[in-house]
Amino acid sequence: MKVFGFGDTRFSISQVELADIAEVMPPVDELRGALTNLVAEQRLMSAFMLLTDIFAQSSILLAANREGEAIAEQAFGSPVTDGRLVLPGVLSRKKQVVPPLAAALT
Repeated sequence: MKVFGFGDTRFSISQVELADIAEVMPPVDELRGALTNLVAEQRLMSAFMLLTDIFAQSSILLAANREGEAIAEQAFGSPVTDGRLVLPGVLSRKKQVVPPLAAALT
């Protein structure tokens, strides 16, 4: 997990690399609950979890709250469906996720 700050806005992004997301994916509600707790503990605007499937070369982005989902939808131009934002071709948190989120915040 890494915390990023842009002006007065702070959010975290955690990343887990997996060989097969579908095989080991815990329930989205459980992951969101953990992210929500992190938001409260760290006083963040939102917290994100990036689940990266290294074989499929794609990721799923989860957000702790609706505010985080709205920023992610704006950043990536796709809707969050069932609490998930599918990001084909996205593997790098630093190069492919942080810049669009930062841009959506400005």
